Amino acid sequence: MKHSTLSSVLIGMSLFIGATVCSASGSFSSAGGDNLSGMYNQGKVVVHKKIICNSCPLSSDTLDEKTANNIITEINADGSSLSELSQAEKQSALAYLGKRFGQ
Repeated sequence: MKHSTLSSVLIGMSLFIGATVCSASGSFSSAGGDNLSGMYNQGKVVVHKKIICNSCPLSSDTLDEKTANNIITEINADGSSLSELSQAEKQSALAYLGKRFGQ
């Protein structure tokens, strides 16, 4: 009986530790921290899922410097093609592109 209980405890601990490690991977953090890295991560998501995806306003297969410049110009001109983005999404996209392409 002791062997069975010990095995159950070890298996439970292994599952818990494994779940903790798996949930800790990725770019986002629910904890506070560096706001710039949070904006960078949010901007990355906005750019890829709301600006350049296949069904997005500025659809593109790749994100290169030319595409980034087009996005920056469109955001700064307050272009109608990106009007559905919130101001926070636009700012985070600019932060991402600025850091990614050194602008």
